[in-house]
Amino acid sequence: MTRAFARLQVSSAFANFADGMSLVAFPLLAAAFTSSPLAIGAISAARTLPWLLASVHVGALIDRKGAARLLFGSDAARGAIFLALAVLVLFPADRFLVCLGVVAFVVGVLEVVADNSAQTLLPSIVAPEQLPRANARIQLIENAGLNLLGAPVASALMTVSLAAPFVAIATKYSLAAATIRGLAGRAGRATPEADVGGVLAGWLHIRRSRALFTLAMSTSLMNIALGGAPAIMVLYVDQQLHAPSWTYGLLLTVLALGTVLGALVVPQALARTSETFMLRFALVAMPLPMVVLAMATEYWLAALAMFGWGALEIAWGIVAVSYRQEVVPYELLGRVNAVYRMMAWGSVPIGALLTGVLGEFIGIAGAYFSLTAVLCAGWLVSLTIRPEVLDVERQLVTTQGEAG
Repeated sequence: MTRAFARLQVSSAFANFADGMSLVAFPLLAAAFTSSPLAIGAISAARTLPWLLASVHVGALIDRKGAARLLFGSDAARGAIFLALAVLVLFPADRFLVCLGVVAFVVGVLEVVADNSAQTLLPSIVAPEQLPRANARIQLIENAGLNLLGAPVASALMTVSLAAPFVAIATKYSLAAATIRGLAGRAGRATPEADVGGVLAGWLHIRRSRALFTLAMSTSLMNIALGGAPAIMVLYVDQQLHAPSWTYGLLLTVLALGTVLGALVVPQALARTSETFMLRFALVAMPLPMVVLAMATEYWLAALAMFGWGALEIAWGIVAVSYRQEVVPYELLGRVNAVYRMMAWGSVPIGALLTGVLGEFIGIAGAYFSLTAVLCAGWLVSLTIRPEVLDVERQLVTTQGEAG
């Protein structure tokens, strides 16, 4: 692995630690002002809505300006915003929830920039044959920061002061920006001709690729449920598990432990099986953790479900992301990556809002059973993921390389 990749890992560790703290801090802060599942779900949806609204334009911007430069800028901007959010805590409750929703949306836009930039940057600093191992490391760092470290730290700081976690988050984003700054001027080549009007090229590339389109739509289906469940989990812990609210963060920590296992096992399992097997297994098994969450009334059972969820989620991610980075031409990667993630992650705010509505009217357990039904549709999708479908795209890349 290169020195540039080492720098990316350190920056990713700081940024994802901050991401994990903010993911927990937003719903916990909202829950301090309201107990409505719909209100809390709406704030979670605002955080993820930019994946649906901004991804395509962000992709064109990445190809035009360069991934490393935008990654640095997004981390620096988020550091400043979270310092401002620490001040917004002083606002009256009725105005604060509105401000929180707006800040969540802006932070979400910058997260779209950062995550797409990081995925676009990786193939330029890592050899193709090392992509699965590199993605396993990055996703392990991401999930460890999001859940293993960020969640409990944010929960603990929230008991000290409402503003405390936001000051800590701002500090970590600033450190992430400082670490990646050295790459901004020399890594991640830009494509100046990739203006905003060129976003159509990213969509056309995915639409013409049966493999990429299938993977994007499969991830979208999964993310309706996997984006919806955490949106009201702070209430799930309180009302269904009858545990203290601060233990919500511990459930996310257990999920991160599952991703650790997945990141360690998946590269070896991939070498002994196949991409098709790993993708199908994740789709078929994913409803099980969700139905356990819906039925659980004991904390340990919910924790077991979260562990399995984490392992399956990272298994899918490592295989799908590595495949996309391998088969998409680099000059299109920013736009293709952004359109793909718009399709895949644009369903997260839909799932968050839907789960909030369902929780309001049929209860939290009913909402989780509904999400289980959504995931069961993945059983049909798994039948369309076949080796020959994935190989067509890989053969096309080889042919283009020989022609060049």
